[in-house]
Amino acid sequence: MFKELQDNDALSEMQQISGAGKIFVIDGEKFEVLPATLGQLEEVADLWNEKIHPVVLANFLKANKENREHLYKLLGMAFAGKVSQEKFKSLRRDQVKEILDFFLIS
Repeated sequence: MFKELQDNDALSEMQQISGAGKIFVIDGEKFEVLPATLGQLEEVADLWNEKIHPVVLANFLKANKENREHLYKLLGMAFAGKVSQEKFKSLRRDQVKEILDFFLIS
């Protein structure tokens, strides 16, 4: 189960004020994603250029195991290592896109 918390959620009040992060709920637990730092963006560039082909994001089910592992690593970076790979397996592609869009573009 995944959802983005509504703007009026008390837990996300501080994020609203600072504009820093976004709270997502995965399997009933709340997790914050912050925009990537410059250092993280360098790591993302390495993953993207050398290990994650854009087709992986478009068709995750056909991705080979190595590419899936790199995508899980990217999601792990987005959640600062606080979400297990098992929880990522419950996410749909549109949810992965939303998380990575916020992490990489916000």
